[in-house]
Amino acid sequence: MNPYECPRIEDAAGYVLRALPDGEWESYRYHVDECHDCAGKVAELGFVSDALLSGVSQLSAPPDIRNRVMSVVRAEAELLQSAGAGADRAPQPSRSRRFGLAGLR
Repeated sequence: MNPYECPRIEDAAGYVLRALPDGEWESYRYHVDECHDCAGKVAELGFVSDALLSGVSQLSAPPDIRNRVMSVVRAEAELLQSAGAGADRAPQPSRSRRFGLAGLR
């Protein structure tokens, strides 16, 4: 179960790693000042960002590739959001399926 209520919690990692586009990064920065959930997640992720960023050199993706990838990410996020809160959870097996094999002995 996700303990966070804010739908923007998913942007926390991108914010900490400065991977959000400039306009979104600024917007999220102001959001974090007001949102307890996102501020907490940013604090959780903050301690690893220096280690991750110091271990690799940063490259920019070509604009066409970046735009295609972000288009797919946005489409999948919209699909999950429209499907509801439990859409990304694995389905639970039916009761008869869980206990059905026990009756075969």
